[in-house]
Amino acid sequence: MCADRRDARLLLNRGAGKNSSNSLFAPLRQFATKTGPKLPGVIAMQISRVLTVLMILTFCATAQAEIADVKYRGLIDLKSFTCTNTVSSFVNRVCYDKANSYMLILLKDTWYHYCEIDAGTVTALLNAESVGRYYNANIKGTGKDGPFDCRTHRVPATEIQLSLGNSPHDRF
Repeated sequence: MCADRRDARLLLNRGAGKNSSNSLFAPLRQFATKTGPKLPGVIAMQISRVLTVLMILTFCATAQAEIADVKYRGLIDLKSFTCTNTVSSFVNRVCYDKANSYMLILLKDTWYHYCEIDAGTVTALLNAESVGRYYNANIKGTGKDGPFDCRTHRVPATEIQLSLGNSPHDRF
């Protein structure tokens, strides 16, 4: 159903005509039709179509996987991560895969990764008075090695490969 958002556009353009009662959204259309005395039938049907498309797009958006493009690593599927948005001008989001002791962190608009990082350190980061200061003092490496630098620590096999043309950004 969510293979392509163009399906929703087609539904909007063609509409789900009056005779398509086998749709999941038939009750919505019936409601729109019952408001006929207040709204002309054509307007009610247009409202029904728009609401149907919005519902499909909402469902499709929740069904798609979230992917992070991590610097020095590539595309990572976040399905095995627990992600937390932060209130910081520097650290925007922290995603942690506890099973692999693997953290992804969104600094401004760039994702970075940290390997063999314990859950206690991630919890302390998220609970710090200043997430950015905690990150700089306890997680960020200096030079060629840091306490959780993936160049010197085990990198889990969570990378996904998207072939050219199949990127989520190429769907429209």
